[in-house]
Amino acid sequence: MLDDWWNNPTLVACAVVDGRPLAVGYQYGTIGVWDLRTRQRIGQFSTGVRDRATALACGSVDGHPLVVTGGQDRTVRIWHLTTGELVDVITLPGPAGALALAPIGDLVVGFGWELVVFARAAGARWGAAGAGLR
Repeated sequence: MLDDWWNNPTLVACAVVDGRPLAVGYQYGTIGVWDLRTRQRIGQFSTGVRDRATALACGSVDGHPLVVTGGQDRTVRIWHLTTGELVDVITLPGPAGALALAPIGDLVVGFGWELVVFARAAGARWGAAGAGLR
């Protein structure tokens, strides 16, 4: 059984990162990471964001494990899954309803009636405010 935190996550996404199947949960401004093979929590960090999350995705881009959150505050935030570092922030016209992160680095965001693909070159960032991947 996964720990008690897992019982009430707001959002859940799954991905294979570095050959490990992971489950990532978002609850009240905290991201938790579980190894699905061992069923153990392997990480947790606070996002500092208290608005309600509306979408979650995770994956690996350029060898970096990432988690992407969309919020009621109309932002999409990209976090380094291991360090919890904020990598980038994208502001949208409305809350994100769906997110997908492609291994080539493209970020697909659904909001309202729109679907947008944020394409990026290797090592570059998605939005204007972020630090990009190092």
